[in-house]
Amino acid sequence: MEMIYNISMSEKGPNQNNPGPDKSVLNSIRNQKIKDTMLNIDKSIVDLWDERENLSVEIESHANYLREKYPNIENYRVFHVFSGSTVRSKQLNLIEDDLPGDDSIEKFVDYLANKYIKG
Repeated sequence: MEMIYNISMSEKGPNQNNPGPDKSVLNSIRNQKIKDTMLNIDKSIVDLWDERENLSVEIESHANYLREKYPNIENYRVFHVFSGSTVRSKQLNLIEDDLPGDDSIEKFVDYLANKYIKG
């Protein structure tokens, strides 16, 4: 059986007819990438107190912007991953998608990484 390497997923599929991982796997990969990136940002500025404060202000400001624009933002798992908040235990119908366009949390985290990760 021929193996096809899917660059966007870093996964192997048995052939072109196999679409690769399902959406829940892709969302999980995205969420882990966001967690890892936020951790790398934190590590890169661990001793830079002004930078840490600026980062905290940017995260809080962006979270507040998203709360105002999207009244149901607490239903997005990716928001909790980004903001470090906890999902309420009774919150069973979480939305697994990222936000659209310029409001994408993944894009915002990439912006933060480009700004704060030195070297």
